[in-house]
Amino acid sequence: MFWNDLALNISCVIKRIYQNFLLNWSTNEKTANKKRQAVNVKGKIEARGFFVIYLTLSAVVGPAFFVTHVYADLYRYIDKNGVLHFTNVPMFSDYGLYLREGSIEQTPDPIGSYLRIKNPFDPEENIMGGTQYFKHLVTQFNGKLSLALATYNAGPERVNRCNRIPPIEETENYVEKVMQYYFFFKKG
Repeated sequence: MFWNDLALNISCVIKRIYQNFLLNWSTNEKTANKKRQAVNVKGKIEARGFFVIYLTLSAVVGPAFFVTHVYADLYRYIDKNGVLHFTNVPMFSDYGLYLREGSIEQTPDPIGSYLRIKNPFDPEENIMGGTQYFKHLVTQFNGKLSLALATYNAGPERVNRCNRIPPIEETENYVEKVMQYYFFFKKG
């Protein structure tokens, strides 16, 4: 099956590249160990059937760098084509993994409670909950991925108010970028 082969091949290569990249940016052994832990979490998630790709967006001079996480649960959560599920851009630094929004996935507190996310800073738990939340949004908008993505990024109130992608530059760019990747991977 194409997706399984692709996931397996990419995951092995990317994991090696990602580990080396993380270790090269490490300023000390303690930081390196934290970063190795993140790679191990990624492996656990893949073992549960999630397809995870790490794409480096930009590197900042010093120990911090940014990575975009792309997640797709190929069969169980979204669709048979492997809808790509993009999170915010997290930042690894000497202080560990953190984000603008406070956790890897954007799962607002009421949603986090509903999805039974006890610790939003546990990457595995957070990713599982965030993916379920995104599936809920896709269902809510009758499969309209652009509206689900806009809601995921800007919040349900803004999208429901105008019943379309809200005119927010960050959200418009986010939806456009994710849809480009989605169609790229959907073509196979």
